[in-house]
Amino acid sequence: MAAGIVSESFYSKVERGVHAIDAETLIEFCWFIILMLLAFLHKLIISHLLDHFLS
Repeated sequence: MAAGIVSESFYSKVERGVHAIDAETLIEFCWFIILMLLAFLHKLIISHLLDHFLS
């Protein structure tokens, strides 16, 4: 989850409430999650379309 945005150690501390993240970092996480969701939905839709047209 934190890859390329913050270190694993920092991310762990954020999860435990030891550190806070700034707005810019939070936005980066949000974009990462959105992109992962879009990639998942894309694969799901393509798979569904292939199943539909091949059956």
